[in-house]
Amino acid sequence: MAEGGIPLEEERLPTLQDFLNNERLRTLYQDPEVQMIFTEIENNPSTIHQHHNKSKVQEVLKLIQAEFDRYQPNMTPTCEFSGSR
Repeated sequence: MAEGGIPLEEERLPTLQDFLNNERLRTLYQDPEVQMIFTEIENNPSTIHQHHNKSKVQEVLKLIQAEFDRYQPNMTPTCEFSGSR
């Protein structure tokens, strides 16, 4: 994070545009079955357990996670450990 708490570009979260740029994710969101499932989950989050094993739901979640993973900050260690003594 940059001075003053402002995230650097590589530390930002994905935007809606990032998700819309993913053609497969956009296609899945247009699928009536997927829309119905996510509307149901939005209205009653406890129903996620009924849907989490469905392949389309798993694919959507993996694609969303991939977008978040693209913007993870570089995890450089602050100190190095040497295994030799």
